[in-house]
Amino acid sequence: MKLILIIAGMVGSVVGFTPSSTSLRRTKLSMSSFSPSGVYPAINGWTADPNAFCAGLPGALSPMGDFDPLGFSKDLSVEEIKRYREAEVTHGRVSMLAVVGYLVGENFHPLFNGAVSGPANTHLAQVESIAPFFFAFLTML
Repeated sequence: MKLILIIAGMVGSVVGFTPSSTSLRRTKLSMSSFSPSGVYPAINGWTADPNAFCAGLPGALSPMGDFDPLGFSKDLSVEEIKRYREAEVTHGRVSMLAVVGYLVGENFHPLFNGAVSGPANTHLAQVESIAPFFFAFLTML
């Protein structure tokens, strides 16, 4: 039963990194194929506005508003702003998965016959003392 739950959890966490089915469809419209007059096509109900903050992408929160204190989005094209947004979402997903891994590692010790125990901050040092050549072996793979 535990094995089924572990496998289901691992498969479920991988789903966050798979592309959505809407991105697999090919359309003739893209942000790079705009007319010379500067009119962008509407994508999923959103039309880019190069004069608005972050090209008018939705996502500003009411207490902070247009939050870009270091000016990373200033003087960027719409394509670059969308790339930054996609990178931000991807890094957020990776960090959430890392937190889950850290919390699970506190109580679940399947490797090294359960000899690694205690807080997750000390696990790497314990692995080095239990199996000194483990990390050298990993670098050879």
